[in-house]
Amino acid sequence: MALTKRNNTIDLLRFLAAVSVALFHNYYNLADKPDTLYTAFFFNYGKLGVPIFFVISGYCIMIALNHAKTSIEFIIRRLFRIFPPYWFSLLFTVAIVIILKLLRGENSVTILPKTPHDILLTFLLLTYPFTKVKGINWVYWTLLYEVLFYFAVFVCSFLKNNYFTLLLLLITIGSCFVPSTDLGFQSFFKFWPIFAIGVALFKLLHDDKQKQLLNMMLFGLSLYAFYPAHQTLPFFVASVLAIIVIVIGHYYPLRDNKISKLGDVSYSIYLIHVPLTVYCFSMYRELSPLKKNGYLNPLLDTVLLILVIGCSKLIYYYIELPSISLGKRVASYFTKGQRRTTGFPVDNGKPIS
Repeated sequence: MALTKRNNTIDLLRFLAAVSVALFHNYYNLADKPDTLYTAFFFNYGKLGVPIFFVISGYCIMIALNHAKTSIEFIIRRLFRIFPPYWFSLLFTVAIVIILKLLRGENSVTILPKTPHDILLTFLLLTYPFTKVKGINWVYWTLLYEVLFYFAVFVCSFLKNNYFTLLLLLITIGSCFVPSTDLGFQSFFKFWPIFAIGVALFKLLHDDKQKQLLNMMLFGLSLYAFYPAHQTLPFFVASVLAIIVIVIGHYYPLRDNKISKLGDVSYSIYLIHVPLTVYCFSMYRELSPLKKNGYLNPLLDTVLLILVIGCSKLIYYYIELPSISLGKRVASYFTKGQRRTTGFPVDNGKPIS
């Protein structure tokens, strides 16, 4: 499948992962959860959208790398892809918190950073798990890992193809030996295997046959690294299922459809669903008639999801797309006349392999 073509399978998977995480968070803090199969499923398995996101991210980061003329262009465009929408979501979340405090007379949904130090770390996305400063939005911890993944690939991208894969292998080996932790830089290695699987999968599907030995080693080692990294069995299963779906989509591309196109707004859904749905409406789920109601809660979820998707489309068109365009211009300014020296071909509309 050519890299210039829209991958509807990945877009659909990305959208479903975002919705899954959103529905998980709707019930995460409830003391009395509705006793239905619907709520039990999303409360127990909705969080599995996270490893699916990481696998997709590993796969798609290789597409971004192949589209970039230089490594510098790659990292600049990636940072512009992450940070402007993140900064907007910070303002959005703060606004929600302030409005709720004015309406309710108290702030019981999250703790805003108070010191200049904490504000700066929040602005730079250096919150938990990198530091002890808590993010004001529950999903921000995954964004930090995304940025760390980008920088790992950025460093590796200065090397020729085989050495690129070899360095990825060394990082994955490191994830097998670095003690698993939930705080500090070491926590990066806990989730690295999930991301590395996506990278390895891309290379297996697109590299020349004579380069596949290292790719197979990276893929196998990434799967094994789940165990020493202390990842859970559900995360492993979700990652494998994501791999299977991506492979099927590679050989049997999904046709254009309206649901897959919602993959465009999956990042915005991920960023704003907590303040817009959980912070604003979770307290009402504990009250009658919503309390433990297995019929009204799914109905409310549907209404809120439509609201989130509508807002996410606005954010995508007015925040994400302009920041992507700005990232391209900034990257072009810093890399004018340069070409990437790695062994990766820049996609020209034809399949890489």
